[in-house]
Amino acid sequence: MEIVRLALIMMLVRLGSSLMGSKTPARASIKSRQFVSSSNADEDVVRHDDTSNTTVSKMVHQVTWRAADGDVSFPVHDGELLRTATLRRGLVSPHNGNARLINCRGLGTCGTCAVEVASSSAEGAVEPKERTKVESLRLSLPPHGGPSQSPHLRLACQIQVKGDLIVTKRTGFWGQYEQQAERSPMKTYFGELEFVMDRKSPTDTIEDENL
Repeated sequence: MEIVRLALIMMLVRLGSSLMGSKTPARASIKSRQFVSSSNADEDVVRHDDTSNTTVSKMVHQVTWRAADGDVSFPVHDGELLRTATLRRGLVSPHNGNARLINCRGLGTCGTCAVEVASSSAEGAVEPKERTKVESLRLSLPPHGGPSQSPHLRLACQIQVKGDLIVTKRTGFWGQYEQQAERSPMKTYFGELEFVMDRKSPTDTIEDENL
Protein backbone atom coordinates (compact mmCIF):
# COMPACT_ATOMS: atom_id res chain seq x y z
CA MET A 1 0.00 0.00 0.00
CA GLU A 2 2.84 2.40 0.86
CA ILE A 3 4.52 1.63 -2.47
CA VAL A 4 1.31 2.64 -4.27
CA ARG A 5 1.14 5.85 -2.22
CA LEU A 6 4.76 6.65 -3.06
CA ALA A 7 4.15 6.07 -6.76
CA LEU A 8 1.13 8.39 -6.72
CA ILE A 9 3.05 11.09 -4.85
CA MET A 10 5.97 10.95 -7.27
CA MET A 11 3.54 11.24 -10.18
CA LEU A 12 2.11 14.38 -8.58
CA VAL A 13 5.62 15.78 -8.11
CA ARG A 14 6.43 15.23 -11.79
CA LEU A 15 3.13 16.77 -12.84
CA GLY A 16 3.66 19.81 -10.62
CA SER A 17 7.21 20.24 -11.87
CA SER A 18 6.07 20.22 -15.50
CA LEU A 19 3.32 22.73 -14.76
CA MET A 20 5.65 25.08 -12.94
CA GLY A 21 8.33 24.83 -15.60
CA SER A 22 11.79 23.37 -15.55
CA LYS A 23 13.60 26.55 -14.64
CA THR A 24 14.93 26.38 -11.10
CA PRO A 25 16.07 29.61 -9.45
CA ALA A 26 19.79 29.85 -9.00
CA ARG A 27 20.99 29.60 -5.43
CA ALA A 28 24.03 31.47 -4.21
CA SER A 29 27.28 29.60 -3.84
CA ILE A 30 28.45 29.16 -0.27
CA LYS A 31 32.01 29.83 -1.37
CA SER A 32 31.24 33.09 -3.16
CA ARG A 33 29.54 35.04 -0.37
CA GLN A 34 30.00 35.73 3.31
CA PHE A 35 27.03 35.56 5.64
CA VAL A 36 26.89 36.90 9.19
CA SER A 37 24.07 35.49 11.30
CA SER A 38 22.47 36.83 14.45
CA SER A 39 21.85 34.82 17.60
CA ASN A 40 18.90 37.02 18.55
CA ALA A 41 15.50 36.56 16.95
CA ASP A 42 13.99 39.53 15.10
CA GLU A 43 17.36 41.28 14.89
CA ASP A 44 18.69 42.68 11.61
CA VAL A 45 21.25 40.48 9.91
CA VAL A 46 23.53 42.47 7.62
CA ARG A 47 25.67 40.98 4.90
CA HIS A 48 27.81 42.95 2.46
CA ASP A 49 27.89 41.56 -1.06
CA ASP A 50 31.23 42.51 -2.63
CA THR A 51 30.09 41.39 -6.06
CA SER A 52 27.41 44.08 -6.31
CA ASN A 53 28.72 46.50 -3.65
CA THR A 54 25.39 46.37 -1.81
CA THR A 55 24.40 45.54 1.74
CA VAL A 56 21.50 43.16 2.23
CA SER A 57 19.56 43.15 5.50
CA LYS A 58 17.67 40.07 6.59
CA MET A 59 15.43 39.55 9.58
CA VAL A 60 15.83 36.37 11.57
CA HIS A 61 12.71 35.09 13.29
CA GLN A 62 12.26 32.46 15.94
CA VAL A 63 10.11 29.36 15.44
CA THR A 64 9.06 27.38 18.50
CA TRP A 65 8.02 23.85 17.58
CA ARG A 66 5.72 22.41 20.25
CA ALA A 67 5.81 18.66 20.70
CA ALA A 68 4.64 16.08 23.23
CA ASP A 69 8.22 15.15 24.08
CA GLY A 70 9.47 18.71 24.47
CA ASP A 71 9.62 21.95 22.49
CA VAL A 72 12.45 22.97 20.21
CA SER A 73 13.25 26.45 18.87
CA PHE A 74 15.27 27.49 15.85
CA PRO A 75 15.97 30.65 13.81
CA VAL A 76 14.35 31.18 10.43
CA HIS A 77 15.21 33.67 7.73
CA ASP A 78 12.63 36.22 6.72
CA GLY A 79 10.55 34.87 3.86
CA GLU A 80 11.58 31.22 4.17
CA LEU A 81 8.85 28.69 3.65
CA LEU A 82 8.21 26.96 6.98
CA ARG A 83 8.73 23.49 5.52
CA THR A 84 12.01 24.47 3.87
CA ALA A 85 13.23 26.12 7.07
CA THR A 86 12.65 23.01 9.17
CA LEU A 87 14.40 20.80 6.62
CA ARG A 88 17.37 23.17 6.43
CA ARG A 89 17.78 23.43 10.19
CA GLY A 90 17.59 19.65 10.62
CA LEU A 91 16.11 19.67 14.13
CA VAL A 92 12.60 18.41 13.46
CA SER A 93 10.66 17.17 10.46
CA PRO A 94 7.41 18.79 9.32
CA HIS A 95 6.24 15.27 8.42
CA ASN A 96 5.33 12.42 10.77
CA GLY A 97 6.85 8.96 10.43
CA ASN A 98 6.68 7.50 6.91
CA ALA A 99 5.39 10.81 5.55
CA ARG A 100 9.01 11.95 5.64
CA LEU A 101 9.46 9.80 2.54
CA ILE A 102 5.96 9.73 1.10
CA ASN A 103 5.11 13.40 0.51
CA CYS A 104 4.68 15.79 -2.41
CA ARG A 105 7.94 17.74 -1.81
CA GLY A 106 6.20 21.07 -1.40
CA LEU A 107 3.48 21.00 -4.04
CA GLY A 108 0.74 21.29 -1.44
CA THR A 109 -1.08 18.23 -2.74
CA CYS A 110 -0.41 15.59 -0.08
CA GLY A 111 -1.31 17.52 3.09
CA THR A 112 1.24 15.71 5.27
CA CYS A 113 3.00 18.92 6.37
CA ALA A 114 -0.17 20.33 7.97
CA VAL A 115 0.62 22.19 11.20
CA GLU A 116 -1.15 24.59 13.52
CA VAL A 117 0.44 28.01 13.38
CA ALA A 118 0.13 30.81 15.92
CA SER A 119 2.00 34.08 16.09
CA SER A 120 4.10 34.69 19.18
CA SER A 121 4.67 38.34 18.27
CA ALA A 122 2.78 40.79 16.10
CA GLU A 123 0.16 39.83 13.53
CA GLY A 124 1.36 39.07 10.07
CA ALA A 125 3.89 36.44 11.17
CA VAL A 126 3.17 34.37 8.06
CA GLU A 127 2.39 35.16 4.45
CA PRO A 128 -0.17 34.77 3.10
CA LYS A 129 -2.25 35.47 6.18
CA GLU A 130 -5.15 33.42 4.86
CA ARG A 131 -5.05 29.96 3.31
CA THR A 132 -4.10 29.84 -0.34
CA LYS A 133 -6.35 28.12 -2.88
CA VAL A 134 -4.02 25.12 -2.73
CA GLU A 135 -4.29 24.98 1.07
CA SER A 136 -8.04 25.49 1.10
CA LEU A 137 -8.54 22.66 -1.38
CA ARG A 138 -6.22 20.15 0.29
CA LEU A 139 -7.34 20.92 3.85
CA SER A 140 -10.97 20.50 2.82
CA LEU A 141 -10.32 16.92 1.70
CA PRO A 142 -10.05 13.78 3.88
CA PRO A 143 -8.51 13.07 6.26
CA HIS A 144 -8.52 16.82 6.85
CA GLY A 145 -11.62 18.96 6.59
CA GLY A 146 -13.54 17.62 9.59
CA PRO A 147 -15.74 19.81 11.81
CA SER A 148 -13.09 19.85 14.54
CA GLN A 149 -10.34 21.11 12.25
CA SER A 150 -8.43 24.04 13.70
CA PRO A 151 -8.82 27.33 11.82
CA HIS A 152 -5.07 27.80 12.38
CA LEU A 153 -4.17 24.68 10.41
CA ARG A 154 -1.84 25.52 7.51
CA LEU A 155 0.43 23.69 5.11
CA ALA A 156 4.07 24.31 6.06
CA CYS A 157 5.08 24.15 2.39
CA GLN A 158 2.81 27.07 1.48
CA ILE A 159 3.53 29.71 4.14
CA GLN A 160 6.46 32.09 4.46
CA VAL A 161 7.76 33.03 7.88
CA LYS A 162 7.55 36.79 8.51
CA GLY A 163 7.73 36.87 12.32
CA ASP A 164 8.04 34.74 15.45
CA LEU A 165 5.88 31.62 15.31
CA ILE A 166 4.58 28.88 17.56
CA VAL A 167 3.99 25.69 15.58
CA THR A 168 2.15 22.57 16.75
CA LYS A 169 2.20 19.25 14.91
CA ARG A 170 -0.60 16.75 15.53
CA THR A 171 -0.42 12.95 15.34
CA GLY A 172 -1.28 10.84 12.30
CA PHE A 173 0.30 10.34 8.88
CA TRP A 174 -1.22 13.64 7.74
CA GLY A 175 -1.11 15.28 11.18
CA GLN A 176 -4.88 14.99 11.20
CA TYR A 177 -5.61 13.90 14.76
CA GLU A 178 -6.08 16.06 17.86
CA GLN A 179 -3.22 14.75 20.00
CA GLN A 180 0.03 16.65 20.03
CA ALA A 181 2.71 14.67 18.18
CA GLU A 182 6.19 13.88 19.39
CA ARG A 183 9.04 15.37 17.40
CA SER A 184 9.66 13.40 14.23
CA PRO A 185 13.45 13.04 13.81
CA MET A 186 14.79 14.74 10.74
CA LYS A 187 15.39 12.37 7.84
CA THR A 188 15.81 13.61 4.30
CA TYR A 189 15.99 11.10 1.48
CA PHE A 190 16.85 13.35 -1.46
CA GLY A 191 19.01 16.15 -0.04
CA GLU A 192 18.17 19.58 -1.44
CA LEU A 193 15.69 17.96 -3.81
CA GLU A 194 13.41 17.74 -0.76
CA PHE A 195 12.53 21.40 -1.33
CA VAL A 196 13.25 21.73 -5.04
CA MET A 197 9.71 23.02 -5.63
CA ASP A 198 10.32 25.98 -3.32
CA ARG A 199 10.23 29.18 -5.42
CA LYS A 200 9.69 31.57 -2.50
CA SER A 201 12.45 31.13 0.09
CA PRO A 202 15.39 33.57 -0.16
CA THR A 203 17.97 32.32 -2.63
CA ASP A 204 20.78 34.69 -1.64
CA THR A 205 20.90 33.65 2.01
CA ILE A 206 23.97 31.71 3.04
CA GLU A 207 23.55 29.68 6.20
CA ASP A 208 26.39 29.25 8.65
CA GLU A 209 26.88 26.41 11.10
CA ASN A 210 24.55 28.07 13.63
CA LEU A 211 21.51 27.98 11.34
